Amino acid sequence: MVIPFYNAEDFLEQCLLSVIRQHPHQIICVNDGSTDDSMVIVDRLKSEYRDTIWVVFEQNNQGLGSARNRGTALATGDYVAWLDADDLYVEKAFSRLKTVLEENPQWVVWSALERNEQGQQRKRFWKTVNSVRDLLLNGNPYLPSACMLRLDVAKDFPFAEDRTFHGAEDLHLWYRLLSEGVSPTHVNGRLTIYRIHSNAMSQQLDDHIKHVFNVLESLSLPPHLLSVTKKRKYYELARVLQRRRAHRLALTYYFKCQWWRPKVLLLLFLNLFRVAV
Repeated sequence: MVIPFYNAEDFLEQCLLSVIRQHPHQIICVNDGSTDDSMVIVDRLKSEYRDTIWVVFEQNNQGLGSARNRGTALATGDYVAWLDADDLYVEKAFSRLKTVLEENPQWVVWSALERNEQGQQRKRFWKTVNSVRDLLLNGNPYLPSACMLRLDVAKDFPFAEDRTFHGAEDLHLWYRLLSEGVSPTHVNGRLTIYRIHSNAMSQQLDDHIKHVFNVLESLSLPPHLLSVTKKRKYYELARVLQRRRAHRLALTYYFKCQWWRPKVLLLLFLNLFRVAV
């Protein structure tokens, strides 16, 4: 279990406790240059939970891709999973994965719940993706925090460390896995809690979409497919914002997606009347 963190003192303890309760083979904490008290939390929990195997690595701030890769390089066992420091596992998540892992899949994915700052939870978007085309045109439902790779596969397919991909490294990885015929095994269950908060990376939407587009432009897609995929990403953002009741901002992205299909027009109309669907 790899947990990268950067200035995560507000969330890290809950994250680590949710992992400790799963009784993992090992917990690998990668401090990506934190300047807050994140390491104080790690050191305290290490002393409290001595039966857990802890590996701690510290580096200068190099980004999520680098931190995840450093943790993967230190991992032992058959599988590696990553959990962002502001996310959580639900109770008994690993025990629900046990039967699936006995089949020795290369890549396991599951769905997540979103939790806002008021503690309210809702189901996160989830759709089965089995091909590159699905990923590009039907939306990316997968989270690094809701994913597990066989360790040998993870070492063959590291996360991109390009800082211009920041926050979209997972999209780059899923594309490469699917392109090489590594298909996910889907687990029916919401085993991760994905936290939505004011400092979340996905809230910085202009930067986020720019980084997503940097990933897409690096993939050498045909021009028409690239254009359609970018419009799809605008649509995804509009849907997320509408569900979170950020209707004014959602409207901006609906106009940018330029998909004048009946379904999109209906959603845009509902958004105008501040209906979250």
